[in-house]
Amino acid sequence: MRYYVATPAGEKFGPADLALLTSWVADQRLFPHSMLEEEGSGNRVQASQVPGLTFATAVAAPMAPMAPPPPGAGYAPSAPQQPFVPPAPGEGYLRPGYSPSAVSADSGAKEMWLAFGMAVAAPLVGLLLIYGMFIAVAGVGSAWRAYKKGQKWAMLALVLNVIAIPIAFYMRFILRYQLTHNNY
Repeated sequence: MRYYVATPAGEKFGPADLALLTSWVADQRLFPHSMLEEEGSGNRVQASQVPGLTFATAVAAPMAPMAPPPPGAGYAPSAPQQPFVPPAPGEGYLRPGYSPSAVSADSGAKEMWLAFGMAVAAPLVGLLLIYGMFIAVAGVGSAWRAYKKGQKWAMLALVLNVIAIPIAFYMRFILRYQLTHNNY
């Protein structure tokens, strides 16, 4: 049997089988009072009522402080650990139709460099073809996507592409006309 985790906000995460639910219990993302919805029937039950799903009832005793290391032990004292903060409701669960393998680690670097290339290519292509302006507009879009993915230098690429639009227009219509008609 598989279940969805239903949050108080009305979101559903999953479906998750018993093994995944057990790992969520171990990660302290699922609690006995959490509401689960059966995948097929839609019946809602508390997580504590799911057969085979166990929750730790005893609270572990705090650890005694460790003695300081002897002088010359060769290591420095570690920083104090931060207390565990449980995730917000609905955070850290699989959404319906979500595939963990579909997650991409795309940082936007390729789109940023593509945007810089388009900023350079747009005026050059504009001298020969009318497509130079369109290349610069595409460069603006590529730079914006890279900026949204955290590439701070992508804003420079965006500005260069905005500047490249009128330059490509100039190269296509005015400079090309002057070069072909020799009016000077």
